[in-house]
Amino acid sequence: MQTIYATGSEKPRKCIVRLDEKTIRIEYEYAYVGTLTSPRHYSLTSDDFPGGKAELELSEDRDTLFGTWSEGQSSGTWLIDLAE
Repeated sequence: MQTIYATGSEKPRKCIVRLDEKTIRIEYEYAYVGTLTSPRHYSLTSDDFPGGKAELELSEDRDTLFGTWSEGQSSGTWLIDLAE
């Protein structure tokens, strides 16, 4: 998982992604769960981080998830390579 902020990016970290036709779960320091909102688009929230949310899109080749996230005052972009 590559995390990108307006001020730069941090070292990539491992995450666990569970993805099926209608649901998604991403686990790293916090867990995010969500549902399919339109083809290849997911809306996620976190019970571990109150107010944590993300909007992710699955690439057409199904190898990458990318989109925005926010946790309190922090926000940025995730780029998750599913092929690893």
